[in-house]
Amino acid sequence: MKKLLSIILSITLILSSSATALATVSVSINNAPVAFTSQSGAPFIDQANRTQVPLRATMETYGCNVSWESETNTAKVSKDGTTVEVVIGQNYILKNNTKIAIDSAAIIKDGRTYLPIRAVLESFGANVSWNNISQTVMVSSIMEKL
Repeated sequence: MKKLLSIILSITLILSSSATALATVSVSINNAPVAFTSQSGAPFIDQANRTQVPLRATMETYGCNVSWESETNTAKVSKDGTTVEVVIGQNYILKNNTKIAIDSAAIIKDGRTYLPIRAVLESFGANVSWNNISQTVMVSSIMEKL
Protein backbone atom coordinates (compact mmCIF):
# COMPACT_ATOMS: atom_id res chain seq x y z
CA MET A 1 0.00 0.00 0.00
CA LYS A 2 2.81 2.44 0.90
CA LYS A 3 4.61 1.58 -2.32
CA LEU A 4 1.49 2.24 -4.38
CA LEU A 5 0.90 5.55 -2.61
CA SER A 6 4.52 6.53 -3.24
CA ILE A 7 4.21 5.74 -6.95
CA ILE A 8 0.96 7.72 -7.26
CA LEU A 9 2.52 10.68 -5.46
CA SER A 10 5.59 10.58 -7.71
CA ILE A 11 3.47 10.50 -10.87
CA THR A 12 1.33 13.37 -9.59
CA LEU A 13 4.42 15.50 -8.91
CA ILE A 14 5.85 14.81 -12.34
CA LEU A 15 2.57 15.65 -14.09
CA SER A 16 2.02 18.83 -12.09
CA SER A 17 5.53 20.12 -12.81
CA SER A 18 5.05 19.34 -16.52
CA ALA A 19 1.73 21.18 -16.54
CA THR A 20 3.37 24.24 -14.97
CA ALA A 21 6.09 24.24 -17.62
CA LEU A 22 3.45 24.07 -20.38
CA ALA A 23 1.19 26.76 -18.92
CA THR A 24 0.57 29.64 -21.28
CA VAL A 25 2.07 32.90 -20.08
CA SER A 26 0.57 36.20 -21.19
CA VAL A 27 1.32 39.90 -20.82
CA SER A 28 -1.25 42.63 -20.23
CA ILE A 29 -0.36 46.32 -20.62
CA ASN A 30 -2.86 48.79 -19.16
CA ASN A 31 -5.45 45.98 -19.04
CA ALA A 32 -5.03 45.09 -22.73
CA PRO A 33 -3.39 41.79 -23.69
CA VAL A 34 -0.22 41.95 -25.78
CA ALA A 35 -0.74 40.07 -29.03
CA PHE A 36 2.04 37.54 -29.55
CA THR A 37 2.37 35.73 -32.87
CA SER A 38 4.62 33.09 -34.37
CA GLN A 39 6.64 36.02 -35.77
CA SER A 40 7.06 37.80 -32.41
CA GLY A 41 7.49 34.72 -30.23
CA ALA A 42 5.64 34.09 -26.98
CA PRO A 43 6.47 34.44 -23.28
CA PHE A 44 7.61 31.38 -21.37
CA ILE A 45 8.91 30.40 -17.95
CA ASP A 46 12.59 29.42 -18.09
CA GLN A 47 14.51 26.82 -16.09
CA ALA A 48 15.29 29.40 -13.39
CA ASN A 49 11.52 29.99 -12.96
CA ARG A 50 11.74 33.44 -14.57
CA THR A 51 9.21 34.67 -17.09
CA GLN A 52 11.02 35.38 -20.35
CA VAL A 53 9.16 37.82 -22.60
CA PRO A 54 9.74 38.73 -26.26
CA LEU A 55 11.42 42.12 -25.93
CA ARG A 56 10.33 43.79 -29.17
CA ALA A 57 6.62 42.89 -29.10
CA THR A 58 6.25 43.86 -25.45
CA MET A 59 8.20 47.10 -25.55
CA GLU A 60 6.67 48.31 -28.84
CA THR A 61 3.21 47.67 -27.36
CA TYR A 62 4.31 49.82 -24.41
CA GLY A 63 5.12 52.61 -26.89
CA CYS A 64 8.89 52.27 -27.10
CA ASN A 65 11.19 52.24 -30.11
CA VAL A 66 13.32 49.10 -30.34
CA SER A 67 16.49 48.59 -32.38
CA TRP A 68 19.10 45.84 -32.60
CA GLU A 69 22.90 46.17 -32.75
CA SER A 70 24.16 42.87 -34.10
CA GLU A 71 27.86 43.63 -33.58
CA THR A 72 27.35 43.92 -29.79
CA ASN A 73 24.30 41.62 -29.42
CA THR A 74 22.43 44.50 -27.81
CA ALA A 75 18.79 45.53 -28.00
CA LYS A 76 18.20 49.26 -27.52
CA VAL A 77 14.85 50.47 -26.26
CA SER A 78 13.94 54.15 -26.07
CA LYS A 79 11.00 56.30 -25.06
CA ASP A 80 10.57 59.86 -23.76
CA GLY A 81 14.30 60.57 -23.33
CA THR A 82 15.11 57.24 -21.64
CA THR A 83 17.28 54.63 -23.35
CA VAL A 84 17.74 51.09 -22.07
CA GLU A 85 20.35 48.75 -23.53
CA VAL A 86 19.90 45.02 -23.08
CA VAL A 87 23.03 42.96 -23.78
CA ILE A 88 22.41 39.29 -24.52
CA GLY A 89 23.90 36.95 -21.92
CA GLN A 90 24.57 39.66 -19.32
CA ASN A 91 22.93 40.00 -15.89
CA TYR A 92 22.50 43.74 -16.25
CA ILE A 93 20.83 46.41 -18.34
CA LEU A 94 22.04 49.94 -19.00
CA LYS A 95 19.53 52.72 -18.33
CA ASN A 96 20.90 55.96 -19.78
CA ASN A 97 24.38 54.38 -19.45
CA THR A 98 23.85 53.44 -15.76
CA LYS A 99 24.27 49.74 -15.05
CA ILE A 100 21.34 48.04 -13.29
CA ALA A 101 21.76 44.43 -12.14
CA ILE A 102 19.05 41.93 -13.11
CA ASP A 103 18.71 38.41 -11.77
CA SER A 104 18.58 36.64 -15.12
CA ALA A 105 20.22 37.38 -18.46
CA ALA A 106 18.54 38.14 -21.75
CA ILE A 107 18.64 35.26 -24.24
CA ILE A 108 18.08 34.66 -27.91
CA LYS A 109 15.66 31.84 -28.65
CA ASP A 110 14.46 31.01 -32.16
CA GLY A 111 16.03 34.23 -33.43
CA ARG A 112 14.17 36.46 -30.94
CA THR A 113 15.38 38.39 -27.91
CA TYR A 114 13.79 37.40 -24.60
CA LEU A 115 14.39 38.69 -21.12
CA PRO A 116 12.81 38.98 -17.71
CA ILE A 117 11.07 42.20 -18.63
CA ARG A 118 10.42 43.76 -15.20
CA ALA A 119 13.64 45.81 -15.02
CA VAL A 120 13.25 47.20 -18.54
CA LEU A 121 9.60 48.17 -18.07
CA GLU A 122 10.29 49.69 -14.64
CA SER A 123 13.06 51.78 -16.26
CA PHE A 124 10.29 53.48 -18.22
CA GLY A 125 8.12 54.05 -15.14
CA ALA A 126 5.85 51.03 -15.44
CA ASN A 127 4.41 49.13 -12.51
CA VAL A 128 4.93 45.39 -13.10
CA SER A 129 3.28 42.55 -11.20
CA TRP A 130 2.61 38.84 -11.67
CA ASN A 131 -0.84 37.22 -11.55
CA ASN A 132 -0.08 33.61 -10.67
CA ILE A 133 -3.65 32.42 -11.23
CA SER A 134 -3.83 33.64 -14.83
CA GLN A 135 -0.05 33.33 -15.45
CA THR A 136 -0.01 36.95 -16.61
CA VAL A 137 2.59 39.70 -16.37
CA MET A 138 0.46 42.73 -15.46
CA VAL A 139 1.89 46.09 -16.60
CA SER A 140 0.49 49.53 -15.96
CA SER A 141 2.00 52.79 -17.08
CA ILE A 142 2.17 56.07 -15.21
CA MET A 143 -0.48 57.45 -17.59
CA GLU A 144 -2.84 54.59 -16.68
CA LYS A 145 -2.45 55.38 -12.95
CA LEU A 146 -3.51 59.04 -13.35
